[in-house]
Amino acid sequence: MGTPVAAAAVLGAQPAQAAEAAGGPADAESPRFTLAVVPDGQYLFDEGGSDPEPVRATFRHVIDRRREDGIVFLAHLGDVTEHDTATEMRLADDVFRTIDGRMPYSVLGGNHDVSGDDQRGDTPYLRTFGPRRFAHSVTYQGSSPDGYNSFHIFRAAGRQWLLLALDWRVSDAGIAWTKGVLDAHRGLPTILTTHDLV
Repeated sequence: MGTPVAAAAVLGAQPAQAAEAAGGPADAESPRFTLAVVPDGQYLFDEGGSDPEPVRATFRHVIDRRREDGIVFLAHLGDVTEHDTATEMRLADDVFRTIDGRMPYSVLGGNHDVSGDDQRGDTPYLRTFGPRRFAHSVTYQGSSPDGYNSFHIFRAAGRQWLLLALDWRVSDAGIAWTKGVLDAHRGLPTILTTHDLV
C-alpha cells in the first residue's frame, strides 16, 4: 500500500463550477484524500454589505465534489464574520446549515469573530459555532471548557486522524486542554488548524 497523501484544497470566495452530485462521502480507505480548507470570509458576512453567496457556492462545490475529489473533511480557519455581531452570525449560521449533516467540518474563532483570549465568555460566535452546533457531528469529539477550542477525529487513508481547531489567542488553559487531547490520542496523526500561530 502506498503512503497516504493529503491535499489541502484552499477554497475561497469563488463561484462553484458545475458538478454532478457526488453521491455520498469520500472513500475513507483510499490512500489519497483531500482536506478542504476555507480561509477568512469576513467581508462576505459584514453588516456594511454582506454577500454570502460565494460561501454558499463554495460549500455546494465541496459537497458536489466530495466523492470525486476524496474530500473527507472541511476546516474553516476563522474570521467567519467582520464584526461578530448577532446579525452577521445569524447570516453565517444560515449559510453553514448548507453543510450541517452533509460534510464533517470544523470552525474556529478569528480576530474578527472574537477578542481577547479563549477565556472571554459568551459571544455571538460561541452561541453560533460552539459545542452545541457540533454535538451531532460524527467527527466531533469535544471542546475545551470555554467552548472555543475543539477537536475532531475523522477517517481517511484507512486510518483515523485528529484535527485540532484552536481559537485565536489560545490561553494557557486552552494549551493545557490541547496537551490533554494530544496525550489521550498519542497514536493519531494530528492536523492543527488555528487563526493565530506564533
